[in-house]
Amino acid sequence: MSFIPPEQLDGPNLIAQFIIEYRGRGHFMPYDDHLLVKKWILDAGDVDTLLLVLSDIIPKFFAGAAAQGKHPPSLQRLDRKVSQILEARRKNNLPPLEA
Repeated sequence: MSFIPPEQLDGPNLIAQFIIEYRGRGHFMPYDDHLLVKKWILDAGDVDTLLLVLSDIIPKFFAGAAAQGKHPPSLQRLDRKVSQILEARRKNNLPPLEA
């Protein structure tokens, strides 16, 4: 459940809310994770592209920690993987998803 009104869920707020929902713990992301999300948005070119990439990675990433009863890991552990996927999209000249 989001504490941010739907009309304010844009850009980094949308990605943050997506991640918080899958973390399954807490209502906030660490500051360093917010900085990483901003970097990923710049690398992706738009929020929709990043959301598509994260939708394939985030559920499994946090489910593993939850199944073991561990605290959700930092997004820093995903930085290399997300950056590689975004770089591959650029090399394949895939356009941003934003219309």
